Amino acid sequence: MLQPFVIQQVYDAFMDRAGKSGKMKINAFKMAYLETNPCANIYNLDMDAERAFLMFDTDRNGVLTFDEFLIAFVQMQLGSNNLSNCWQ
Repeated sequence: MLQPFVIQQVYDAFMDRAGKSGKMKINAFKMAYLETNPCANIYNLDMDAERAFLMFDTDRNGVLTFDEFLIAFVQMQLGSNNLSNCWQ
């Protein structure tokens, strides 16, 4: 279980990228993906980021809400095989 201060940090980081709409678009996600994966293969970065984005966008509306982002974050922290593979 995440501590409240961690959830707040994740929320603040998400909102910095999502803007006032509170919804993160693919381009903002790609930048965040690169920031959190500095060792990512630059040649596959776009494809990997898009694949991860599509996996996290559970309602398939083309944007990530904080809930979708947080669920993905928690699953990544728990080492879920389903989601962790998309970052490789």
